[in-house]
Amino acid sequence: MRGNSRGKRINQLFITKEQIRRLNVLLGKVDVVVTDSPLLLGIVYSKRLPRIINRVFRGMVKGIFETFDNLNIFVNRVAPYDPSGRIHTEAEADALKQEIYDLSKAALVIDGDLAGYDRAVNYILENSRLEKIGRTGKYD
Repeated sequence: MRGNSRGKRINQLFITKEQIRRLNVLLGKVDVVVTDSPLLLGIVYSKRLPRIINRVFRGMVKGIFETFDNLNIFVNRVAPYDPSGRIHTEAEADALKQEIYDLSKAALVIDGDLAGYDRAVNYILENSRLEKIGRTGKYD
């Protein structure tokens, strides 16, 4: 491997480990956690890992994800793409969009504008109060 490619490959393992740690810190202390980087997203970005590690990693992430009550909301980008702090180009991000959507089994799809975010907040509050968030990640 040349340069920093090994670091980029292994980095997703550390990112996911930190996400799990942060979720566990909040467990039992809050009713709802909202994140723009759910655990399942790590599966999409783990493709750079060696095949055997990726297979184990994917299974582990799915298993841990399923231990939480999840409500996945897919946010469509409506503003111009801002490459600042991103590792993907706009074309690469667009190519990942369908895979991320399919993996998330989103219960709600919104546009990434104020009206969409208001809709998402109301949806989260309504469904968490009514305890309709099931382990499937889907609104029942």
